Amino acid sequence: MGQSNTEQHQPYHSDDEIDLAELFLILWKRKILIILGTVVCALAGIGISIFMTEVYEIDALIEPGKRIVENEEVPVASPIAIKEKVLAGVFDQNIQKELKISAREYPNIYVDLPKDTNLVKFRIESSDIQRAKDILNAILLRITRDTEEKIKKTKDEIENKIKLAKIVYQGKVNQVKLLAEQVKETKATIEDFKMERKKAMSSRSTDAMAVLLYSNEIQNKQIYLNDLNRKLSDMETQSQASKIELEQLKLDLSNIIATQIDKSPTASSDPIKPKKILIVALSFLLGLMGTIMLAFILEYVQAARQRKEDGSQGMHYRTD
Repeated sequence: MGQSNTEQHQPYHSDDEIDLAELFLILWKRKILIILGTVVCALAGIGISIFMTEVYEIDALIEPGKRIVENEEVPVASPIAIKEKVLAGVFDQNIQKELKISAREYPNIYVDLPKDTNLVKFRIESSDIQRAKDILNAILLRITRDTEEKIKKTKDEIENKIKLAKIVYQGKVNQVKLLAEQVKETKATIEDFKMERKKAMSSRSTDAMAVLLYSNEIQNKQIYLNDLNRKLSDMETQSQASKIELEQLKLDLSNIIATQIDKSPTASSDPIKPKKILIVALSFLLGLMGTIMLAFILEYVQAARQRKEDGSQGMHYRTD
């Protein structure tokens, strides 16, 4: 009964239970292996990072030509269209031929569109900084040339409209002058008729027919004058509208802004690749994990060998 109670109160140990103290002892036993292995891997990582080719980022910024319409900037060439054009490789063959670069040596070109701007950013990751700058300069030159052609076309269209608007405006001005002269002459004629009628009425031998004729002429001329004044007012309104249209076209022409290179091709001050600290850190961690696993494997092999030897000796004793 006592033995049974002792067995009931004895703690249960599973074969799969991990003994942390035993693991720590194994690591302590193999500490030299772990330390040396980790140091070797870290040194290897340092060596690899030193001898790896350094890669820099070379970037440039361009702002396509634009027009200011109703206080809003409207690009002459869409930044999205420029991006698609470059990514599609429209300029690649000509640039390769110009710079004598093979298609295999030609780097990847990345295009970004900064948010809430009309800017286009070009990036190249390369170890050859000067070649990357030459490629970006060639791209900027072609984009500038394309957008300037569109700007010139837009300017030519506006200038033609300005010429036509000037002709229309000058025609309106001339018509205003002509109508104003006719109004002036008609007023003078009416005044002359009034004076003649007054003379006829003040004469001793008043000619009633003459007075009636003068009155009719004055009435007719007054009707004609009213019509001229109406036409003059309409023409002055039209002339003013033509002048405003002409000034607006001149303003549109002045609001065309040429393509600007906001940032010429520039290399990053530090290489973006390789990431030396990351490589060394990973090498250190891999070395540490690898040597710890190796320590457990060696310990397992040694323990298995020891058990085998102990089993052989037990069999020998029983035989004897």
